[in-house]
Parts: sequence; structure tokens; C-alpha cells
Amino acid sequence: MKKIKCSYIIMSFITALLFVSCGEENQKQHEIKYPNNTIKETGLLVKNEKGEFQREGEWKYFYENGQLMKKSTYVKGKLNGPYELMFKNGQKKEMGAYLGNEKDGKWSKWNEAGQILEEISYSKGNKNGTYTIYAPDGQKLIQGEYQIGKKNGSWMKWFPSGKQKEKGSYLSGRKNGNWYHWDEAGKLVDNLNYVKGQVIDKKSYDRPTSDSQKTSKMR
Repeated sequence: MKKIKCSYIIMSFITALLFVSCGEENQKQHEIKYPNNTIKETGLLVKNEKGEFQREGEWKYFYENGQLMKKSTYVKGKLNGPYELMFKNGQKKEMGAYLGNEKDGKWSKWNEAGQILEEISYSKGNKNGTYTIYAPDGQKLIQGEYQIGKKNGSWMKWFPSGKQKEKGSYLSGRKNGNWYHWDEAGKLVDNLNYVKGQVIDKKSYDRPTSDSQKTSKMR
């Protein structure tokens, strides 16, 4: 009875060793270093069904001074999950997510001082949703809509002072309808009417007298 029990324990131990050995052969820790011996990049490599190693899980990339440069997530060799890019000073530069190697969901960008510069949403790698560009002080400079990679809907621009600069609409990536332009003093400069990206009518306003205007038909 003792011999049987002992044999069972030995077999279990051997099986466990084989399992661990097999697991080690199917995956390995990847690491590259700079000449100064600081880590440049690190992450896990896992064999696929073809026997090829591919990236899996969270990968990290560093500047030569040891500061984190980038974090990305992989599933079966493709970018899939959170993504972060940093400046050398540690401030976030860009943040978003991937799905099947394509940008997906909300993406944001900052400057080295940590101020937001840009926000946009993606769907399957295409810009999709509200797009906003900011000045370093937080003032909006541009805001508009994307639909499956094309500008679509209302778009506006502002001067750094916050005053309106431009306003109009896009349809399937082309300007459509009335587009208005103002100067920095807030006075209306002109009004252009577009059809499928082509100007068909233009009204120019004399700056000294806002109620006087010149109208021209574009053929």
C-alpha cells in the first residue's frame, strides 16, 4: 500500500514538472536594455498555434533615463486594450484604447505641462463622434463631428480669445450649406454657401459698415 502511494506521489511530481516545463516552452519574458543597462522594453511572448511567439498582455517601453514612455496591451499579437504614451517628464502625452489593432473609443492628447490639447472618439480605427482641439489655456479652438472617418454635421472654430471665427456644416466629408466667418473683433466677414464642397454663393460684408454687403453668385 505504501509503495503504491509512494509511486502515485512520484508520478504526480513528474507530471507537474512536465507541465511547468511545457508552459515555459510556450511562453517567455522578453526584455531589451539600453547600453547603460536600463530597460528599454519588456513584456510577455506566447507561442501561437503556428509555433510563433507573439506579444501578450501588458508591454512597457522606457526612456533611457528609466522613465516610462509607453504602455500597451496585446491579445494574440494585436493591440487590444488600454494604451498610454508619456513625455520624458512623466506627463501623459496620449491615452486611448485599441480593439483588434485599431483605435477604439475616446482618445486624448496633452502637452508637456499636462494641459489637454485634443479629444476624439474612434470606432474600428475611424474617427467617429465629437472632435475637439484646445488651446493650452483650455479654450476651444475647433470642434466638430465625425461619422465613420468623415466630417459630418456642425463644425466651429474660435480665436484664442474665445470669439467665434468660423461656423458651418459638413456632409459626408464635404462642406455643405452656409459657412460664416468672423474677424477677431467679432464682426461678420462673409457667408459662403456650399453644395457638395463647391461654393455656389458668397456674401462679403464690409467691415466698417456691418449692414452693407456684396453678393456674388458662383457659377
